[in-house]
Amino acid sequence: MDSANLVSIRNLTVLSGQRVLIKNLDLDIREGELIGVAGESGSGKTMFILAMLNVLPEGVKITSDRFELFGKDCRTLSSSEWRSLVGSHIGFVPQNTMFYLHPMMKIKKQIIDSFVSHKKGTKEQGLARAAELLRRVGFDDPERVLNSYGWELSGGMRQRVNIAMALMNNPEILIADEPTTALDAAIQRQILDLFKDINENEGVTILMVSHDLGMLHAYSNMNMVMYAGRMVEFGPSEDIFNAPAHPYTKALLDVIPTLSRTADDRLVEIPGFVPDSGREVESCIFADRCPYAEDICRQPVSMTHIAAHHLCLCAKPLTGGDRNE
Repeated sequence: MDSANLVSIRNLTVLSGQRVLIKNLDLDIREGELIGVAGESGSGKTMFILAMLNVLPEGVKITSDRFELFGKDCRTLSSSEWRSLVGSHIGFVPQNTMFYLHPMMKIKKQIIDSFVSHKKGTKEQGLARAAELLRRVGFDDPERVLNSYGWELSGGMRQRVNIAMALMNNPEILIADEPTTALDAAIQRQILDLFKDINENEGVTILMVSHDLGMLHAYSNMNMVMYAGRMVEFGPSEDIFNAPAHPYTKALLDVIPTLSRTADDRLVEIPGFVPDSGREVESCIFADRCPYAEDICRQPVSMTHIAAHHLCLCAKPLTGGDRNE
């Protein structure tokens, strides 16, 4: 594995019985990146995260040609070894703040459990680090928060607690799954600014999952677009947003409202829906919804290099004129 790569995955396929959930996904995650993962609901974003964390639902299996985390070949590890590796190196911030925190346990018990179980220090050291991190994420009264239950905190406060909890073991990667769901706009901005600060000033690599491409444009430096279990485009944020190569990426960008929109303008939508079956095909899975589809799109498709770090899974990637239509 490249020394700069924290994660290196090749040909990852996720199966539920015979049904394909994710197909042939390749990805390298490098130190210091803030990667946005975008796509409609059902595109496979969360399933990909669960595969990385090795917490897939019962009956769901993975295959791959390479699955390396932090220099370890996960294919040779037991489930307990894999989860220990994840717990030591990856922090996870969920989208459902209420259900992630146990309602009958005080925050201090929950926030130090992983720290102690992974032998990062004693209970007393864990409480000291928890108080420090709670201050770091914006609490002026960490002792009160530590002695509170999750249901006593607001949604924004619970999300800050989750971020502090995810940072307890000094992770190299922080994964945030729809981290601003159900938060008001002001709190969303504060949470996203906090992620940006953690990435830039502490060097933590961040993988941020969202359906909101506009938000990812503002905060990420690399972006991965998923559709129906496939990575259809990957590249630097400026390339993705200024010159999308895949029609699906362009469609996602087109539905973002702009300040120039008037009351008479109709909202843009992507016709159809993300298919949850038939994902095993080798041809373009987006062809049925794509306004640019041609006969060649029904043939097997492979990843195209648009530029050095810009990849697109399309038989006919968009050109400049197509992008501006």
